[in-house]
Amino acid sequence: MTDLRTTTPSQRAGIRVTPRMPPFQFEPASFPEAWFDGDDGITAAWNALSVVAAAAEGEFMDAGRWLLDRIDDPDVAAETRAFIQQEASHSAVHGRFNECLAQRGLPVTPLTTFSVDVFTAMEAYGGRSVQLSAGLAGEQLIGEMGHVVLARPESMQGAAEAPRALWMWHWYEEVEHQAALHDGWVHVHGQSRDARAQRVLGAAYILVLLLAVWPVATWAMLPPARGAKPSRARSVSFRPLMRQLFGREGLLIPAFKNLTALARVDFHPFQLHDPVPTLERWRDQVTDPSWERKAPSAGRHGGLRSEIAPPRVGARDLLQLVRFTGFAATRALQFARAVRGQRASSASTAAGDARGA
Repeated sequence: MTDLRTTTPSQRAGIRVTPRMPPFQFEPASFPEAWFDGDDGITAAWNALSVVAAAAEGEFMDAGRWLLDRIDDPDVAAETRAFIQQEASHSAVHGRFNECLAQRGLPVTPLTTFSVDVFTAMEAYGGRSVQLSAGLAGEQLIGEMGHVVLARPESMQGAAEAPRALWMWHWYEEVEHQAALHDGWVHVHGQSRDARAQRVLGAAYILVLLLAVWPVATWAMLPPARGAKPSRARSVSFRPLMRQLFGREGLLIPAFKNLTALARVDFHPFQLHDPVPTLERWRDQVTDPSWERKAPSAGRHGGLRSEIAPPRVGARDLLQLVRFTGFAATRALQFARAVRGQRASSASTAAGDARGA
């Protein structure tokens, strides 16, 4: 008989968090510049999300490693280690895609630096506890987007084949491991009013980060304008993007709504969705057994008992959130100015080359 005391909720549901490394390769010639529905705005948003995601995965892996040192249950530890390996694969494969974007002249390196700066500041302002709880909220938000996309696959039908395969695999694994970081966090911190307050604070930080980073990142990833003013971004309408994200069938609406569930003391991701039917439907369509890597054992885990109790959220924490908001907004403006300056410099160089020719 299975020992329910040491089996994770995912395992009890028959879900095995499986590390995979798909062999996706990306070349500029393999998909068009405006690869999503031929729309520059939608494409820029997804390109920006890919770059930001690659930076975020490192934060999620750090959170998993911190928890792993404090998890004394081998089943929870093994699942947390598998989660870390999946995130490492996401970072690596998005890195391949992002390199392709850089070859097209998009500001991948500055955007990566900007994203890492804001993630680093989140811990500097909120402390390790906020880094962990923000990671928890981030995984919940991304996992919910995964549920929405897999429930409405038509939302990705306009994407070119190569980036669509990347994102469908990514969304599948986000659903597969949505509970993993949460269960590791609960194993260490428990479920209490203080733990709930910390989760809500983390959600506030991740929303500030998303609002500070994604819009300006989308603008930065627009292709240069054609014609008379190549120093500027191409003029586009963002209405199709707004419909995709916030319309009646918008991808972000359910995700934002479900973030409020983090305020439940006994919250668990499986309260919102049964992931099993979704995973069974999509497993053979978006993954391949040849991509699978050896399932990790628990490995070295536990041993540290420091910082087990979640800190109580107080007025100082809210003040630090406000300060972080100011930092993120200021850093976003600095990033925008730098990108505009780089565009102007590139345009000037191109004009000089044209005159010389």
